Amino acid sequence: GLYSEIISGLSLMSKGSGDTMMLLMNSGAGALLSYSYDGSVWTENTGSMSDWFVFGSGGSGPNFSVYAVAVSGTDIYIGGSFTTTGGTLQNRIAKWSGTSWDSMGTGVNGAVYAIAVMGSDVYVAGTFSNAGGIAASRVAKWDGSTWSPLGSGVNNTAYSLAAVGSDLYIGGVFT
Repeated sequence: GLYSEIISGLSLMSKGSGDTMMLLMNSGAGALLSYSYDGSVWTENTGSMSDWFVFGSGGSGPNFSVYAVAVSGTDIYIGGSFTTTGGTLQNRIAKWSGTSWDSMGTGVNGAVYAIAVMGSDVYVAGTFSNAGGIAASRVAKWDGSTWSPLGSGVNNTAYSLAAVGSDLYIGGVFT
């Protein structure tokens, strides 16, 4: 049930009848589960993918912890310390496209603690020093095909990202 699972991420998305808060978490079986909150009751999502139920069930989900989630349209991005999803190498960042987990290049070489989406760009923050084979000090951008650093990055762990309009805010223990 909801109270016995470890919360991994929180995202807000629309399911057609208004906004629904989605809570995604790791289950003991290696699946990523979701729950909806309608303002008074948490409900485990089951049924069709339009309900955003279990992603990659049967041991085909992430092989280790998920710390961050972001939703953009029908795409769901997860980040964490996992290295595979569905048996495919992902290196701590992956995209669920509705039917399968998709790689985002070669991923990153350290944990991902935050994800933000602005337009078609996906921003990640965490403990990594490399994104897609390119030096990126704890913050990077995925444009759909390649990774790039954001300036010189930050000098310590980045734990949060927020996209507001065309601005990106980052929080963490850096100076």
